[in-house]
Amino acid sequence: MIGGLVGGLLGGYFIIPNSIPIIGTIIGILLGSFIGASGFELLGGKEAGHSIRVGYGAAKGRFQGMLLKGAIGALMFLIILVAAFP
Repeated sequence: MIGGLVGGLLGGYFIIPNSIPIIGTIIGILLGSFIGASGFELLGGKEAGHSIRVGYGAAKGRFQGMLLKGAIGALMFLIILVAAFP
């Protein structure tokens, strides 16, 4: 869990953010989460297959969280828009 968090923060800042402004940052966060979670699992003595599954789950969860946060933000915007212009 700590590896995915630290990897996501570092990945969003260092890996690909300068190439494509928003997409590069998202890819960097996902790669960082994967690498961080997998790396910490490997350091903890787990097998490589298990570590890769954990890294995949961390990246998948991070991506689903981003999508859900965007959807909730869009819904909030639409509710406020409807309430502001009756």
